[in-house]
Amino acid sequence: MRKKKLSQNFLINKDVARDIVDLLDLKPHDYVIEIGPGDGALTSFLIEKTKNFLAVEYDHYYVNVLKKKFTNIKIIHKNILDYDFSKLNKKVKLIGNLPYHLSKEILLLVDKNYKYFDSCVFMLQKELVERIVACPGSAKRSRLTVTMGLRWDLRFKFNVPSKFFDPQPKVDSAIFEMKPHSKFQGMIKDFTKFDEMLRLLFSKKRKKIKNSVNDNVKKNFKFDYDKRVEDLTIPELIKLSDYF
Repeated sequence: MRKKKLSQNFLINKDVARDIVDLLDLKPHDYVIEIGPGDGALTSFLIEKTKNFLAVEYDHYYVNVLKKKFTNIKIIHKNILDYDFSKLNKKVKLIGNLPYHLSKEILLLVDKNYKYFDSCVFMLQKELVERIVACPGSAKRSRLTVTMGLRWDLRFKFNVPSKFFDPQPKVDSAIFEMKPHSKFQGMIKDFTKFDEMLRLLFSKKRKKIKNSVNDNVKKNFKFDYDKRVEDLTIPELIKLSDYF
């Protein structure tokens, strides 16, 4: 038996695989890219819905597995972090069971290239999904929550117990959906300053905001500084950054 590599835990429940693919709401003309298909648990359901399919697989062993299992699909042997999305000439739908150790890097890459995507459906470690989709007031809210929320609607869909994977991981997974939006487009005057503010506030998230901002900010911007950063909405954070 092949040893587990690259944080690979493969989904073995076909009903769950079908439910994940259904979330993309694929039409025959849609173009879909699957990240890290592994042994093809999702692939078999994806290619039933559209022929415009691309698999990006980093592990050479599973590239060969996929080629033998599916004779008429396009497969690229590449790390998704090295994929050039600017070559796409149309918006695509993105799906994948992301490797735990690269989840944040992949999400930030997708965020950077948001204009190329129509929607995304990802499976990640449950704890990370809970942080990504956390609403204002939740202690699980993080800098990543805000960063992703600037350009995406983020929606939790369902949990996937660890028993549905082989090898069985120690933690459960969860499915969430990302759809790009433009709600905050043009509202941030200085993104570098905004990001620096997020770094500072979330590094002290247990403290009230008044302990992290100087008196000049408090003087020029009327705000409830007794709040903690996890309580703030994205529009509130954007307004605060104007005076930071």
